[in-house]
Amino acid sequence: MGRSTAGNGRTPHRPERGFATRYGVFALELAVAISVVVCAAACSSSQDELDEFRALPESELFYPGSEVITTSSRESERTFKGGIRACYDVQLGSDASVEEIEVFYGEELSVRGWSRLLTTAAFRSTGEIDAEAWGKEGVVFRLSFRRRTGALAPSPELLDRYESIYEIRLFAE
Repeated sequence: MGRSTAGNGRTPHRPERGFATRYGVFALELAVAISVVVCAAACSSSQDELDEFRALPESELFYPGSEVITTSSRESERTFKGGIRACYDVQLGSDASVEEIEVFYGEELSVRGWSRLLTTAAFRSTGEIDAEAWGKEGVVFRLSFRRRTGALAPSPELLDRYESIYEIRLFAE
């Protein structure tokens, strides 16, 4: 028995592995290898960035008597629309007023060489009553205060416990 035929007595045509096929596969393998290296570099640089934020003395600059409620961090991500920056957050509760806390941070950060920013970083979001931002050496320190009412308000237990609930966030400018 010989090779199968396509009904016309001839052997079916098999494309040869030519230049385009060999180098097309190589190009694909190279692209995959490069993307793995770039992704690994981006992930480690994002983690390095988070470590730098946590190492800043300002990552533990809290209004006297404040209690840490939560800490969180987010590594940077690339998205279709650009990207999300890495950030380090600390949510705190205090018996002090919003005004007292704002004055404290304004004075402390100024003494430490931070400059007030008038950028979108200082804009408040829906769940906040106020927000301010300072910058230093490519890092933004953002201070915001949570609303006491509405869908994004903290739990009743936290509202009963603290006069003010605020967050500090460090991220790259």
